[in-house]
Amino acid sequence: MKKLVWFVATLAMLVVLAPRHADAADYVGSKKCKMCHKNAFTAWEGSKHAQAFATMEKEGATGKPECVKCHTTGYAGSGAVTEDQKNVGCERCHGPGSGYMKLMMKKATYTTEAAQAAGLILPGKDGKFCTDNCHNSQSPNFKPFNFEERWGQIKHELDKPRAH
Repeated sequence: MKKLVWFVATLAMLVVLAPRHADAADYVGSKKCKMCHKNAFTAWEGSKHAQAFATMEKEGATGKPECVKCHTTGYAGSGAVTEDQKNVGCERCHGPGSGYMKLMMKKATYTTEAAQAAGLILPGKDGKFCTDNCHNSQSPNFKPFNFEERWGQIKHELDKPRAH
């Protein structure tokens, strides 16, 4: 019995003293990105990414985890998909935005490195991020992925780059 009490007390201490990840980034939604990135938002809004969940609904695939994981943004994999999680939003490719958004809102200028340290993901132009995360053979509707061709469908630039 003493061992059990000792074990429970030790476990409780570990939980209490464990480092907290209070600074873990949260998803803010593509509409928040639009505040500073109107042109990029407009490009996204006209893309298939912005309609990804509706496409899945038409196909009757909303119950397939292998489909839902790539047609949503910030979905943890269980429970109902919320309106904010539907579609391939900005943060699906650029990471949860609360950290870098806070940095960008606070400072008139910041470095790209600081934004990346705050959680910003800048996928490379080689397409590896896309194929590692969604456009791969694990997708039920996989087709060979040509990054240059597909980038032409979603290409977006910052409205007024402030990072340097």
